[in-house]
Amino acid sequence: MVRFTKTMRIIGLFVALSLSGQLVSGQVLALEDVTLTNVKIDDGTSIVLFPRVEVTATNLSRDEVSQLFSTATTKDTLSALLAKMEAARLYIPEGSISEKDGKANLRAISAAKINKGQFEKFDFAGMDASFTLDNRGPGSFKMNALSLDQGDVSGLFDALRTGRPEGMNLRIGKMNWAGFEAIVPDEEISPTAPGGNLIKISLGSVAGENQYQGKIPVSGFVDVKNVIVTLPPSSEPAQQLKAYGYDKIDMSLAVQFTYDPEKRSQKLDRLDIILANAGTLGIAGLISNIDMEALSKGDAAALMAMMNMEVGMLEIKYINAGLAEKALAFYSNLQKKSPDAARQELSAMASGMLPMFLGTSPSAKKLADAVSAFIAAPKSLVITLKSRGPALKLQDMAEFTDPASFFKKVDVDAVANR
Repeated sequence: MVRFTKTMRIIGLFVALSLSGQLVSGQVLALEDVTLTNVKIDDGTSIVLFPRVEVTATNLSRDEVSQLFSTATTKDTLSALLAKMEAARLYIPEGSISEKDGKANLRAISAAKINKGQFEKFDFAGMDASFTLDNRGPGSFKMNALSLDQGDVSGLFDALRTGRPEGMNLRIGKMNWAGFEAIVPDEEISPTAPGGNLIKISLGSVAGENQYQGKIPVSGFVDVKNVIVTLPPSSEPAQQLKAYGYDKIDMSLAVQFTYDPEKRSQKLDRLDIILANAGTLGIAGLISNIDMEALSKGDAAALMAMMNMEVGMLEIKYINAGLAEKALAFYSNLQKKSPDAARQELSAMASGMLPMFLGTSPSAKKLADAVSAFIAAPKSLVITLKSRGPALKLQDMAEFTDPASFFKKVDVDAVANR
């Protein structure tokens, strides 16, 4: 009897340890693998088909996983399921979307280590779509691979439930996107016009990364390469671009920032807009009195918080790479003058007429002299704005009704070609 009692105690202890291990590990034993086949989502206007959906090691039942892909599921239920969902992996090998005027083929979609709206990695291999826009004709869209790391999209769930996206907070640690290509017919241009009527838009790539302190991004960067827009040759905008010497727009963008939560200030290290064969417009500055909590609400409080932000310094820099020469050629043709004569005229106008409009402030003279020097030899122009006293609130800038009121509170330094 003693031996039996001792044995039962050992068994009881083993069971207790097993149960405690199950609880500590987040009920691992309750996780299961769910596979759905021939999933069809029909909302009356579009049909989505997934031949296979695999959810590995999830805390959702098979019925709950099915509800994620059903139009019969209410917004409240869907939001609750997504907020509850945990899974080692979600994998959809392929899919398709069909509508009356278009269709799309989806390549592999996967998400790893899903935890109540957070994920470690998300990958979308891309899609190919074709469509028809009313009477404009056919178009197409090709999306290349997208990869996201360390994301938190739980802010979407309330927005999904309420239909109010204001104040939605999303976090993405790292992003890499291989871009897209889109072709859309221009409704104002005939398909038989010289060069056709297609608008072509493409994106080369996007790379970005953010560091967070809680929900607040404290540093980050984004690098957008080659947003290219090509317009139908016979369209009016294309003709205007051609007059300036361009057959397309090719723009890139680079942004880098750091944020200090204690000082509530953000340093814009760089915001560069680069136009191919034109130049680079760069902006840097320091913004303070930033109320991140109010800004995240997306209501009147956010607007007030924005107006209360303070700007202490702002630097605007332009590095010429062909735009100034093309603009000068356009102006000289318009005025029927030689480029040299037009340049001298514009330079003289800048140095002589700008002070008349800007006033007698020493800062105004610096600005006029720098603009005149840039026109004479267009290499670079740097304009630095600093508040003369405390940093200026955005709402205070509405008081700048004339140049005199501006130069009274802002010190301007301008340098050309350095």
